[in-house]
Amino acid sequence: MKKRNKNIGNQLKRNMAKGMWVVILLTATFLSEGFADTSDLTLSGSVPINVRRGQTVERKLDGLTNPRAGKFLIKVKWYTVGVAPNKLTVSLKHGNTTLDTERCYSYYAPLGTSPKCSLGTEISRAEANKTGDFKLVFSNSSRYDVKGLDIRKGSDPNPVAYYFRSKFQPKSECNGSGDLRLRYAPFALSKGTSKTRRISLLAGTIRGNSGGIEKGKLTLMAKWHVDRVIPTFVKLKIELLKPNGQVAKSGNYYSYHAAGKSPKFNIIYHVTQADANLDGGWNLRVTNYSPWRIVGFNIKKGPKEKSPLVPPFKSRIKSECRG
Repeated sequence: MKKRNKNIGNQLKRNMAKGMWVVILLTATFLSEGFADTSDLTLSGSVPINVRRGQTVERKLDGLTNPRAGKFLIKVKWYTVGVAPNKLTVSLKHGNTTLDTERCYSYYAPLGTSPKCSLGTEISRAEANKTGDFKLVFSNSSRYDVKGLDIRKGSDPNPVAYYFRSKFQPKSECNGSGDLRLRYAPFALSKGTSKTRRISLLAGTIRGNSGGIEKGKLTLMAKWHVDRVIPTFVKLKIELLKPNGQVAKSGNYYSYHAAGKSPKFNIIYHVTQADANLDGGWNLRVTNYSPWRIVGFNIKKGPKEKSPLVPPFKSRIKSECRG
């Protein structure tokens, strides 16, 4: 009997320990969601707002310090100065562009009243990068005035009004680490000529405006050969171009496999968030000022590379995840 009781006690201890771990994991999940990189949104100016019938009120959204791709989660509450709940037309605008519109009841409207004002509007990075403020427009075409309008509970004195807030949830924008490819490579380059080629991720879906190259560490290497029987190493001018055409890095380099030569094309560039937000793709511009034609230019050792003197290598992007 004592042994049986001891086994039962041990089992209870194990179950309690498992339960504690569940509580810890749930708490961690709750905290991570509550303190994720979201932005609490408020209305500019004095709140809450009163909107008379026939009136339209426009307010800027405050709290969105770093607009990017993501989703607006906006709820709107008010009280009707009348005998029955009334609808307002609520529009989300970016500058002069209307992104979303709903005709809806207050978020605090009685149970069974629908639709209640709850906008879930997604925006792309391209939209986020456009100029202009994000705004909410409230139009009251109903028979009644409304008072106490806000997009959060705030200081609402109503004792039965439950807590809520409006927020912006950024979309995760991270391609992680990936191998890079150079379009139309390997290629040849005659003396006195220049070619510009696009850089992009080797595999997976290319996301974002910058060809999949996000904020992070960009490591680029390249190899090439002189088109002659006698092994010869020559420098090429290589420029890394941002999506807007500006030169991010430039220099005259030898091939990555050029023994005893320096500097070799083995560069690192730290892509900033401003770089990643640019529309377009990243490019390499290669210029051959040497007296020889070069062949086999590439930013990795591909399957067509036959020379045993070229060690295995590849160019990569290691992105810093966000969102």
